[in-house]
Amino acid sequence: MSPAACDGLGASPLRLASALTQPRRGALNWIEAGGRSVVYTHQGRNAIALFCRMAGLRPGDQVLAPAYNCGAEIDPFVKAGARVVLYDVDRRLEIDVDRIVAALSPATRILYVTHFFGFPQPLGELAAACGKQGVLLMEDCAQALYSVSGDKPAGLAGDAAVFSFVKTLPVPDGGALLADRRFGPPRQPEKQPPAAATGRACLPLVKRWLVNSASSSPLHRLAGSVALRHSRASTAASDGRRRPPMLSSNRYVEARTAWTMSRVARAILAAADGAEVARARRRNFQFLLEALRSVPGFEPALPALPEGVSPMAFPFFGSSRSYWYSQLTAKGILVQGWPGYYPGLDWDACPGACFLKDELLTLPVHQGLTEAHMQYIADAVRAAAKLAPAGSAC
Repeated sequence: MSPAACDGLGASPLRLASALTQPRRGALNWIEAGGRSVVYTHQGRNAIALFCRMAGLRPGDQVLAPAYNCGAEIDPFVKAGARVVLYDVDRRLEIDVDRIVAALSPATRILYVTHFFGFPQPLGELAAACGKQGVLLMEDCAQALYSVSGDKPAGLAGDAAVFSFVKTLPVPDGGALLADRRFGPPRQPEKQPPAAATGRACLPLVKRWLVNSASSSPLHRLAGSVALRHSRASTAASDGRRRPPMLSSNRYVEARTAWTMSRVARAILAAADGAEVARARRRNFQFLLEALRSVPGFEPALPALPEGVSPMAFPFFGSSRSYWYSQLTAKGILVQGWPGYYPGLDWDACPGACFLKDELLTLPVHQGLTEAHMQYIADAVRAAAKLAPAGSAC
């Protein structure tokens, strides 16, 4: 039996309720932190803001950051008074190490590097250059939870790393900061988020669960259809404007820095089997690689899956972004991208990242999807390719 649709990662009401009633546990074992301090936050962007304070970032200090971003990772630096300078990212989501090293200057305080879609960037040379010049290297592991780089978890190569659990697990909130102990003992945010905020954040999880698990039962399919309509409203592609502004929901809200992870999020994180999550995501990613390798007008952005990678999504280019978005979302498949541009930055200097923002889309590969879901996605892609506008993938 084919699934009704393939949405983002969700959670059943029963799972969320059971997480809420579990007693708070001690240390969480989601990563071997290597003796580093671990701070739990309400969102990943709050972890960035906390590190700015721990590192003594001053107004006017320079932060080098990747131009391919959603804005949520940029806003805390700007709010701290830093001068953000972008470096480019190519269409294979790779960074130019030599150009980044050349861009380091006495004004540079932090080099921020993102492991896009769970694929670790090469950090050996960058870490060495930062060490020589007194620059702090911060890893963005928001998309790389459970990914391994070499023989260590992603996030242990630099001076600090930020994680966002909502990218990988069915949680309403949750982020973390890993920081070298030389920055001093961190102050853990202890304020629980308001119950209403946690409840609102749980609703999309239930909707996605309904969509992904809809069976042949008329009542269940009706519930899944209603949930799908609500879910689609939050995943719209670019509205066609050149360099549309970033989503307001990606802004950093300083008041929330005092919030920690909700009890629900903490319990789900504590119960998560990281090895199984990574295995399922790798299985689904590899399925799409093999099934869609030669589809006309469709090009995987990452044509191989290295060992150790726990992929967040399956990025691809199509012959027409709007066409592929409309065709696949009409079949209930979650298709996403980062079309928004943070205001006031030099985007003209980063054509590669602008190309990614304007053209790249993703398909879901999360652990809540079965082989039947992946076959449904592959069939939908092949069907859309038959009617796609003339031309090859970008």
